[in-house]
Amino acid sequence: MKLKFTLRGLLMATLLIFSAHQAVQAQDALQTALTHIAENKAGYGLTQADIADYVVTDQYVSKKNGITHLYLQQRHQEIEVEGAIININIGPDGQVISMGNRFIPNLRAAIRGSVAAQTPGMAAEAAARSLK
Repeated sequence: MKLKFTLRGLLMATLLIFSAHQAVQAQDALQTALTHIAENKAGYGLTQADIADYVVTDQYVSKKNGITHLYLQQRHQEIEVEGAIININIGPDGQVISMGNRFIPNLRAAIRGSVAAQTPGMAAEAAARSLK
């Protein structure tokens, strides 16, 4: 059997392999970040509930140094908490380089209720008054 390779075929195969490698690397970086957060939550004053509901808002690898930058947004009942972000940086060797934490500690205790304090109309009026 004779194999025929074309430049386009080789480029497509290379792209597929590279994409698969990046997907695995991104998943590994996320798992490393989540493990680090879970193991160090007490040092940040966070509870298991504080870190259980989040969404990854951004994740990319720096082309210059291979560092993976992840941004996690804290949520409560799938509602994003404004400004509550963890940014964590994972080196190409899979080690955590640094982490910034703005998650709200003991978030459930900080929640006053499950009903909005203002109706949408009241909120619009308050915004209009604030803007004069």
